[in-house]
Amino acid sequence: MDVNIRKASIKDVPRIIELWKSLNLLHRKKFGYDTPLFRHNKKSICLSLYKKYVTKHIQARNSAVFVAESTKMIIGYVIVFVDKLPPILVHDKQGSVGEIFVEEKYRKKGVGRELLSSAERWAKKKGLFSLGLGVCIRNETALSAYRKFGFSEHHLKMSKIIK
Repeated sequence: MDVNIRKASIKDVPRIIELWKSLNLLHRKKFGYDTPLFRHNKKSICLSLYKKYVTKHIQARNSAVFVAESTKMIIGYVIVFVDKLPPILVHDKQGSVGEIFVEEKYRKKGVGRELLSSAERWAKKKGLFSLGLGVCIRNETALSAYRKFGFSEHHLKMSKIIK
């Protein structure tokens, strides 16, 4: 399969938003996120805020968005940024993958690996020591893929709904 990975531009934002909608639908259907995740009930407000979020990462110096294209269609994306850690640590910054998503029909074909490789290269160019990411603990497919790419469990973040 012929896939091109490149840095995203502002013109890519509408397609990234469409993919983001699919990512959220996947999380709701497959992993049971039935509680509201968004602070606004109006879909248009959420989309507007997400558009600002993606645009910020495309334009910022300490973040990047990469897209995967197949036959001129964006089929996946990754957002990576510099994450500041406590200044007492030897390595007080790390790269963080904020989101990664590949359309279902293109999964298990190396697209995610290419996106992660682009994020890793970007982090190395920034002089960062490590690259981290978060993943739903029930997403065995993603956990397996990340392990194959060289990620390992380091910390476990736990949450409790208190409202």
